[in-house]
Amino acid sequence: MDSRFGRILDIRQGSRPERWISGNRIVGLELERTSSFYDQKSDREYRLTVNKPDVYTRRQTLRIGSKWEKYFGTRDTNVRCQIKSRAEVDTEAESYRTKICPSDDLNCAKNIFYNFFVPVELDVWTCTDDQQNQFLRVKNHFKLSTELQHKVKEIRYYDGVTILLNFLLQLEIVEVKFLDPTKKKVSLFDGRIIQSETEEKVQTLPPLAIRDINYVIGRNEILAAKLPKFGFLPIEFGERWTVAHNQDNPLQIYSCSSIVGNLPSGLKDASMLKITLLDRNKFKPGTDLPAVTGFSYSDAYIKQISSDFWECEEKDNGGSSTKLYRVVNRFKLEPNYPFTNIFHHDGVILTEDNGEKFLEETKYITWLDGTYHTIKFEGFTYYFGLKSNQYTPIKNQMEGDKFKDFEYRLDTDILNYAAFDKNGITFKVITHTDAEIGNKAEGRDVTCTKMTDRIWKPARRRSFRENPSDSHKHGTNIYIDYLAPERDTSLDIIKYVSSSEVDLSEYSIVAAQEKWDCKYDGEDNVLFYRIVNRYLTEELITRIYFSSEVEVYDHTFGGKKYLLIKHEKIIEPITNFPVKYIGKMKLLTEVIRGAENLLSFYNTYKMTSDMNSCSLEGVCYTMDVLRSLALLNYESKESNKAGNTLESPTKKPWQIKMTSDRGYRVLQVGRGWEEVFTAEKEMRCLLDEWNNKLKSTLKYIPPVFEFIDGNLYELDEEGFRQIFKIVSIQLFVCSNQNDEILRVRTVLQENEINSTFAIKHTDNVDLRTKLVGSSQVLEIEINEYMDMMTSKVLKYNGAPPRIIPSAMINAAGDSAQKNGKSTLGRKIGDQAKKCFNAVFGACGPGGAKEDKKDKKNGKK
Repeated sequence: MDSRFGRILDIRQGSRPERWISGNRIVGLELERTSSFYDQKSDREYRLTVNKPDVYTRRQTLRIGSKWEKYFGTRDTNVRCQIKSRAEVDTEAESYRTKICPSDDLNCAKNIFYNFFVPVELDVWTCTDDQQNQFLRVKNHFKLSTELQHKVKEIRYYDGVTILLNFLLQLEIVEVKFLDPTKKKVSLFDGRIIQSETEEKVQTLPPLAIRDINYVIGRNEILAAKLPKFGFLPIEFGERWTVAHNQDNPLQIYSCSSIVGNLPSGLKDASMLKITLLDRNKFKPGTDLPAVTGFSYSDAYIKQISSDFWECEEKDNGGSSTKLYRVVNRFKLEPNYPFTNIFHHDGVILTEDNGEKFLEETKYITWLDGTYHTIKFEGFTYYFGLKSNQYTPIKNQMEGDKFKDFEYRLDTDILNYAAFDKNGITFKVITHTDAEIGNKAEGRDVTCTKMTDRIWKPARRRSFRENPSDSHKHGTNIYIDYLAPERDTSLDIIKYVSSSEVDLSEYSIVAAQEKWDCKYDGEDNVLFYRIVNRYLTEELITRIYFSSEVEVYDHTFGGKKYLLIKHEKIIEPITNFPVKYIGKMKLLTEVIRGAENLLSFYNTYKMTSDMNSCSLEGVCYTMDVLRSLALLNYESKESNKAGNTLESPTKKPWQIKMTSDRGYRVLQVGRGWEEVFTAEKEMRCLLDEWNNKLKSTLKYIPPVFEFIDGNLYELDEEGFRQIFKIVSIQLFVCSNQNDEILRVRTVLQENEINSTFAIKHTDNVDLRTKLVGSSQVLEIEINEYMDMMTSKVLKYNGAPPRIIPSAMINAAGDSAQKNGKSTLGRKIGDQAKKCFNAVFGACGPGGAKEDKKDKKNGKK
């Protein structure tokens, strides 16, 4: 298939167009699966901007601290810690020192601590649990050199690291970590420390400013906590900030004073913790779908403990800075809470103490444009009347105190998130994996070949499987929270589903599945299967939480909202269970490059990227939505009109027609069919009428060749534009429940009147003249059926497809592969008429195979 037809299906790829022949690996289509593809928290770090970019100063980004490498104990583990003597610490001081590395040195091969920092204090404890297992608790306190602070651009750090700012605007840093006593590996300890004696020797910090919110999630992301008990409702706490607070100096201090007495008008309402859940006793009018409601603080499941307010202003700024309000809300979950999943935004912390669950929300609010806004504030704050030690890991604990140094917030699961409506079902779409595989054979490629691509309208209660022998693990199982009364049919009784795994195809109007075989190059054994499931749902979902291997798109068609859910899974062929694949895979397929992203100007809710919205003038659809909607039962008032379907090709595949005796060009237009397609069921062709208002419209130049000196050359973009302009392009997606094909109708007009002497063309090309102004202009209409699974032009047999009415896609711009010799300014001259028959005789009648060779070599 010609690569430029592929550009119809590839306008979102962003890669340079390449010539592609059926069966060759698609150039540039290579997937890389890292740990972050499966686990969005795996590469997250806290970040602090120290100095804004400056073209005149070379600044470095530093990484402070280390990720933990092993576990010690459980949440229920208690240890008693005894501080080491100064002499004991000094003998091994460097092995306890905080690791400081350039941000690009992921392995921290060299500790550059002394290049930037000055040590202040180092304390070490030996901690022992009830089974006499031990680890070391280490506290490092150090300062960033004032002479070198201007050379640091950004600091990245992990849990256990606290960054403080003194009143000289010098950064002070405290790291608390737990080490294996022999190999000094950083360990995760989530239990409690029981102080064995009052530590008078431990230094108390002077008043310092702190950062009390670290923002780790991006747009369309949410933090997720699975509660360790059975529940049946998902609940969501907090909200995303709406305005980012901009500071001229990232290291400026805001002074905060506690608000005593009456609050400013409207602040209390703006400060309340936003809680969202499904109310089982309220329904969307006229439906059995539960409604999303707010949550009362007086509810039996959640008890508000306190709500504190501070007024903050920039220190030493003469009172001209923006006034901020700091709010801290604290709650306790009652023992009978019915929640199984807690989702929350930045600033919300879920903690546990003696088996009780607590929630704390910290946020900053400011008055802007006549209302209060929750803002993103990453500055430093100082609190009058409070010791900074209350907010840092450095505490003088009394004997018998039980405490935790810090929470592992970076280990909280992160999911993608989208909210569409206030009524409906909550979905949680994730993959459970217990194993990981990788490309262990260095220098060897893993190549995946698409084997099947099916689409159908699933029946209720139909399991989503490739065939009965396949494991259900190939399907997409979800956690769903859905309340509905019993239905009339005994075959479809849906009761309240309590966070159980169900097959998403039961809630889909159209489902599709791709199956890919992935192997090492040169081997026959399958290393793993790549399964891609897609579901089109209609007006069901109000909220959806999904892992990073899932993508969600929304569309509106015929006044109804549809969601397209795409889920990729890697299946181990022996166990048939999902696994993680870490490595690269090359896609070897006959699928048209980019087919799955056809016209993909969709609203997408994926990772941290902004929503890629359509223009306000048009609604946009992906290939999967178009081919799915073609299956729906929409009645057409314009079915099977004359000229809307292609007749079967004639026995004579190539025809020659003289167009003007004053012309000087001889052209070849069209391609011969390569395969016969017979539709077993009626095909419906949906003409895309919704993408035509996009600013970036469909880009496509049909293949046109010119005979020059007995050789056949493909027109490049300049040559094509000199001869023709594209009047219109229509793209149909044709489908029944068994097959899908494409139909493309392209209309060209000659720019220079009477410049073409003759045209050799296939029988799916129609030549005619059209009156434009006072002149008769040559117009060429090209109709082609294309196989979506291969790069071949089809001969269509069977009843003509039924055309679903739609409008035309106007081509605002064209692009083409510049290959072969340019014909710009090149003329054959008068000799062309005399050798017309000789030219075609020398080149032969042509055909599909010859055309493919022409395209590959650039000439015949």
